[in-house]
Amino acid sequence: MSGQIDCMLVSGTGTRLPHTDLFTWQVRDVIAVFEVKKNLFSAELAGSHVHLRKVLDLHWDDFVRAPHGKVNVESAEHAFKMIVGFPPPPREQLPTLPFDIEMIYRALTVELVSPIRVALSYSGFRSEKPLRDGFIGFLKKNIGKAGMSPVMLPSLIVSGQYSLLKMNGQPYSGRQYETWWPIFASSHENPLIFVLEIIWTRLSERTEMPEWFDQDLGIEKLALLLGCRAVQQDGKSGWQYDVTEFTETQLREPGEQHTWEPHFLTVFQHTVVAHLCRHDSVGLSESLLHNLSQQEQEELEELFEVRLVGYEADRIVLLTRSCRCAILPDGRFAAADDSSGRFSAWVERYLDDRKRR
Repeated sequence: MSGQIDCMLVSGTGTRLPHTDLFTWQVRDVIAVFEVKKNLFSAELAGSHVHLRKVLDLHWDDFVRAPHGKVNVESAEHAFKMIVGFPPPPREQLPTLPFDIEMIYRALTVELVSPIRVALSYSGFRSEKPLRDGFIGFLKKNIGKAGMSPVMLPSLIVSGQYSLLKMNGQPYSGRQYETWWPIFASSHENPLIFVLEIIWTRLSERTEMPEWFDQDLGIEKLALLLGCRAVQQDGKSGWQYDVTEFTETQLREPGEQHTWEPHFLTVFQHTVVAHLCRHDSVGLSESLLHNLSQQEQEELEELFEVRLVGYEADRIVLLTRSCRCAILPDGRFAAADDSSGRFSAWVERYLDDRKRR
C-alpha cells in the first residue's frame, strides 16, 4: 500500500477506512496522482519523485501479478510514428528494431498504461530557466541510480506558473532529432492547460469524449529541455540524456505560431497524399514515385519530415490516423490528420473568416 496521497483522480468508489474520512483504491483504478507542495525547489522535486515512483512501482507490481487484460496500445503506436517517422512492426518483430528504437516503443506503451504522476506546487522557481536548471541538476545528482529512466520520471512538474512536461505522446510529443527522443520540454503558459490536456487525453482512452475535445486550434509554446536514448554497453543497458540549453531571453520570446494550421502542400505533395488517402500505400517503384526530379524528391522528404508519411519496407504509407486533403478557395492544397476533427474545425473557421472579409 502507498502512503497517503495528496490528490488522486480515480475510477470506481474505493473503500473507506473505518472511523476516518480516508479511502483506499486499487492501484489499477488510479488514473492520476498529484503530489502537492507549497513550494517546489530541487529538494522538494527529489522527494516528489520518490513518492510518485512508489505509486508507479505499486502499479507495475499489480499489473504483473494480475494482468489487466488486453490493452489497446494504438495511441502509443501513433506516438511512436510521430516520433520516429515510421510504423512499428508487429509486436513479435520488435526485437528486429535497433535497440534504441525498440526501447522508445516499449517506453511509450508503459507510459500509456501507467498512472499519470504530477508534482504540483503553488510557488517555487522564479522563472522558467531556473526550473529547467533545477531539474537538470536533480538528474545529474542522481544519474546512474535506479528510478531515473524516462518512464520513472513524473508526467508533469508544475512550479508556480512554470511547467516541465513529458513528451510521451499523451498528448504531447516531438520528432526524433539525430538519435535522441525529445522527452521533456518546459513552458511558461498556464499550467492548468497541461494538467487538463494530459487528463483529458487519458480519459479519451477510457470513454467517449465530448465533440469539442481536441478540436481547439491553440498551440502551447514548448521549449525542448531533454532528449534521451537507450543504449547498451558492456552487457548492460540504460538511458543517456541530452540537454538543450536556452537563455532567459530566448525562453521569453513569443512562439512563431500559437494557432494550429494544417500542412500546406505543393501540387506533387498533394498528389502523393491524395493517392495515399485512397490507397493503403504506394511502392517506391510505382509510376507515382518513379524517376522523381530533385525538386520532387525534396518535396517528398518534406512529407516525411512533418510526419504525414513514412516508410514501411519499400513502400510509403500514411502515418496519420485519418488523413484528409482539401483544395482551398485561394488555390492552396492542405492536408492533416482529422481523426479528432481539428482539421475540419480549421477549414470551417477559415471559410468563415473568408466570408467576413
